[in-house]
Amino acid sequence: MAGLEALQSVQYVTVKGKRFAILSANDWEALIEWLETLEDIQVAKKGF
Repeated sequence: MAGLEALQSVQYVTVKGKRFAILSANDWEALIEWLETLEDIQVAKKGF
């Protein structure tokens, strides 16, 4: 699953007036991997 798909799978809950985003562990890991890839691309572009 791509990072954008993981973001689209977020569910929200409100507990005691606070809103929380809920992701499955697999979606969370996909999101982290996607963000790390974006960071790597940014670093590589700065090197050229």
